Amino acid sequence: GHCDDGQTGSGRCVCPAGTWGVRCSKDCPGGLGNVCSGHGLCDDGDMGTGNCTCQAGYWGHACQGKCEGMIGNSTVCHGHGHCDDGILGTGTCACHFAFRGPGCGQPCPGPMEQPCHNNGMCTSNATCECLPDYFGRDCKGKCECEHGTCNDGAAGNGSCTCDPGYYGVECDEECPGGADDPCSGHGLCDAGSAGSGVCACDAGWWGEDCGSECPGGASTPCKNSGVCFDGSTGNGSCACYISDTRGYFEGGACENCLHLYFGPSCKNKCDDCNGRGDCSWGKRGT
Repeated sequence: GHCDDGQTGSGRCVCPAGTWGVRCSKDCPGGLGNVCSGHGLCDDGDMGTGNCTCQAGYWGHACQGKCEGMIGNSTVCHGHGHCDDGILGTGTCACHFAFRGPGCGQPCPGPMEQPCHNNGMCTSNATCECLPDYFGRDCKGKCECEHGTCNDGAAGNGSCTCDPGYYGVECDEECPGGADDPCSGHGLCDAGSAGSGVCACDAGWWGEDCGSECPGGASTPCKNSGVCFDGSTGNGSCACYISDTRGYFEGGACENCLHLYFGPSCKNKCDDCNGRGDCSWGKRGT
């Protein structure tokens, strides 16, 4: 620089552009060839502070940093936020309501005016954390599990895991016999969200809810002398054995020998007693 001397001078130094201080001995940040990195104005001169005033979108003591998400020379944070710029700034963005991520370049899932459909919170990486019973990437889906647990959350699909004794897509149907006593305790219900609600009855039990015993009792259906039409579609009737190997039986529970057969196994057939008498038939017959 040079001195403002002479009779009318002030004696102060007149500094070249980009220098400052009483003796013009200091360079502005960025150096003489790149004052304020070309993105700001330096408070130079003998009375200056040497500080830069950065252009919008630049930060750092020499305005050397660009704000995140800068587009062109003026739009910062992808146009969706406010940059912490200036010499004391950090260059980071404070994003608007529906945008996240570095430089605010990631929109939150869902409508812009209702991120995550107001059914969850948009995280810093622009994904949704859904409230309980909401599901889907944008938390748009509402769970409908009346008696069960929903596969909710952003990665969920809304499917239901039914409580014991319930079935159907929404777990809104009770198994026959009631949810507290499915299939009357005598069978297995096809429960669950993909279930049919049909009971697979234990042997010797019949009816939609497996609530009825076969004639002769569930432990000895048809007195073990026939086959019971059991199961959820059965009617509890007995088809009695009629064979030389199994015997010849009749009766609602196959409890009797067929007419003219005798003995405990009902395998013996009476002869005609030569036409002179009646045969002693039945289980106690001889």
